[in-house]
Amino acid sequence: MHTIAILLEYDGTSYAGWQIQKNATAVQEVVERALKKLLRHEVRVHGAGRTDAGVHAEGQVCSFKTARDLPPAAYSQGLNAFLPSDIRALGAREYPAGFDAQKSARRKCYAYRIVGRPQGSALLRERAWQVFAPVDWEKVDRAAGALVGDHDFASFQLSHPSTKTTRRKIEAVTRGRAGPLHTLTFVGEGFLRGQVRLMAGALLAVGRGEAPEGSIAGLLRHPGEKRARPAAPSRGLTLLWVDYGEGPWLAPGGAISTRS
Repeated sequence: MHTIAILLEYDGTSYAGWQIQKNATAVQEVVERALKKLLRHEVRVHGAGRTDAGVHAEGQVCSFKTARDLPPAAYSQGLNAFLPSDIRALGAREYPAGFDAQKSARRKCYAYRIVGRPQGSALLRERAWQVFAPVDWEKVDRAAGALVGDHDFASFQLSHPSTKTTRRKIEAVTRGRAGPLHTLTFVGEGFLRGQVRLMAGALLAVGRGEAPEGSIAGLLRHPGEKRARPAAPSRGLTLLWVDYGEGPWLAPGGAISTRS
């Protein structure tokens, strides 16, 4: 039996997130259906990140087990023959038994993209949050520092009753800029459901003067008493990469990206 991991890129606009749903189409369902055609047997895939509806990925990783003995490249190249054009397999690797795309991950990186100009963007309307009001980006940068470290992020979680602990470690929060496009990048060992969108929304609330600069630190001092608001729209969020202790798994030749 072989344990295979696939690197995936997808536009999440048309999907109800990664995880299979009863009444909507999810990325996991489409990938499993394509793998069944390629491998000629049923397969269950496990994704590194359970991205929500409308969230995109440049470096999602999924793993599965198969008795088929193919060269790694054949798994990804063959899979693309059965996938729709808004989901692409960018690479494949074989791992030892026991590897799991979600449980074996050491770090993940998400980007949240914001277009800050009065006219918005025709090209990035499904890939970024259109923010028309002025933003004090220096305030955003200062507030972001409070998120770095090992904290109880109970106030930065959308409801998820099965979560065992709300403590998470954030290694870095940075901002890049390319013209009106601002990219907030979050690197951490793991994230709660909705955490990145709530962190991005809280940072923008500070930058737009809707919340004081110390509000994020206050939410972390009193976890769970209040929820961070607002949650930034899902269309601005992208899973960039996952690290399994070998460094970030990036697309060969570089991802086609709007990151700054």
